[in-house]
Amino acid sequence: MAFTFAFALFASINYSFATFVKSPLTLILAMILLMTSICVLYVSKHSRRTVPTNYLWLFAATLGESTLIA
Repeated sequence: MAFTFAFALFASINYSFATFVKSPLTLILAMILLMTSICVLYVSKHSRRTVPTNYLWLFAATLGESTLIA
C-alpha cells in the first residue's frame, strides 16, 4: 500500500511521469501485467507457495495496480 501511495504521489508531483502514466500504452500494459499476475497466482499452486516466486508475482500485481491508480 505504501508503494501505491508513493507511486501516485510521484505521479501527481512530476508532470512528465504523470504524462507517461496516463498514456494509453502504459495503461494497457499495466492492466495486462495486473491480470496476468493475478491469474498466475490464482491458478498455480506452486507460484502461490514458493517464497521467491510469490513475492515476484505479488510485486508485479502491485506495480500494475499502482500504475492504474496513479
